[in-house]
Amino acid sequence: MIRWIYNILAQTIDAALNLTSWVFPNAKVSRMIIGRKTSLINIQNLDSPLPKIWFHAASLGEFEMALPLIETLNPEYHCCITFFSPSGYENAKMPLNCSKYYIQNDSPKKVAQWLLHLNPKAVIFVKYEFWINHLRALNQNNIPFFYWNILLRRNHFLGSFWGREWRSELKNCKKFYAQNLQTSQLLNEWLSLNINIETIGDARYLRAAQLRDSASEIPQAIIDFCQNSDVIILGSCWDEEVEVLRETLLKLEFSKSFRYIVAPHDLSETRIQKIQKTLSNSDNHVFRFSEITEPSAVNVPRKEKIEIGILDSMGWLSRVYHWCDLALVGGAFGGGLHNIIEAQAAGCFVLFGPKTEKFPEAQQSVYQGVALQGGSISELTEKLISVMARSDFHELRGQVNEYFNGNITAISQVKNEITAHILTN
Repeated sequence: MIRWIYNILAQTIDAALNLTSWVFPNAKVSRMIIGRKTSLINIQNLDSPLPKIWFHAASLGEFEMALPLIETLNPEYHCCITFFSPSGYENAKMPLNCSKYYIQNDSPKKVAQWLLHLNPKAVIFVKYEFWINHLRALNQNNIPFFYWNILLRRNHFLGSFWGREWRSELKNCKKFYAQNLQTSQLLNEWLSLNINIETIGDARYLRAAQLRDSASEIPQAIIDFCQNSDVIILGSCWDEEVEVLRETLLKLEFSKSFRYIVAPHDLSETRIQKIQKTLSNSDNHVFRFSEITEPSAVNVPRKEKIEIGILDSMGWLSRVYHWCDLALVGGAFGGGLHNIIEAQAAGCFVLFGPKTEKFPEAQQSVYQGVALQGGSISELTEKLISVMARSDFHELRGQVNEYFNGNITAISQVKNEITAHILTN
């Protein structure tokens, strides 16, 4: 009954998406519908002598999480990577021996067509992707599947009455590579004590370590601004984090001994102008890095001025973190915390707002003493001031580096395990 209801809903939603794409041909959903159709054609035309492994990553973030594993496998396999969202599909850059597609609608017919043309040797779902008809088809065709960096919470639907058919299919998963101990415990409770689980930690640390070790150059103006200074950065910030900085500058007695970078999540002109208006006063010199034509201009002496640079260009943030000492990361006053792992990869002690229930990496960082969390703008302001005033401020980087390196996942054995299931299948 549950599967029947689900299939009816899936068909209804698919019909609605097709209608929406017809009415609004330039909409995001239209790109997805067209992409699904062309993906079925493209997979039939794939010309590769290598056996195929199928990865499914819903969005760009999940793809980045899977990249270290993809790169470990792709010398010997052609990795076919599917996405649900256009933002993931359109922005993901494919490594060698990889190709990208949209995942098909979760209907028995579409799944059968996809698997017929793809013929994968193994399938790897990233984080939490549970497509019941896809899972059932894999089991019926005896195709081994795995879950990479799976993350679950107590209130997830898999543990409910409605999730029982999903649980039945998931029991055949060859191995779950879980992000944390709670996920492993929930899988044991909901599926079976005998399923194959390994708690490997958050794979994003490994990806961030790879990017850290291959960091590219950044504009000379940013280097000149940060060099020989203690730098506080607001990473992917919103209005709340900018207000925290404003209040900090008003309250901190030695604020001029630091330099500040504001990296907005929203780079629209309206947002940039609002930041400038919020932070500009007689004590502050606020400028945009994009307007600096001569790098040395960022070091022009301005007596008794607080220097604040706005990072108003896309793509630099993860690299700029490496020139900073402390990061106030945005998002946790609104829809959700942005990436703190990039900042930690650079050795930055991090601070953030209250909404981190869905972000175990934030809670773990606070517990381990390499991050602070504020329940309000005023509380976060006080915590930021307290960190900046610490006598061991310059020792924090070493503590963060030690914590970060201890969270890097080793994946060499994962390739061997997946290959072993392929060879014995």
